[in-house]
Amino acid sequence: MIKWLNNILSKELFTRKPKIRCIICFLPATHDLTICSREFNTNNEKEITITICSGCNDEIYERYNS
Repeated sequence: MIKWLNNILSKELFTRKPKIRCIICFLPATHDLTICSREFNTNNEKEITITICSGCNDEIYERYNS
């Protein structure tokens, strides 16, 4: 009886998809932000992609596009 109950409780009844989280505030992410940096003298480009939520996206947009 105990093995049967333990077997039922150890299985996941509902499988969940892993939530993609914002790297800044850990809320559920809704945007991918790609940052591209390039040196003036050379054409070396570095690209970074981060996942952020809508609130952090608005803050970054206000900070850098004003």
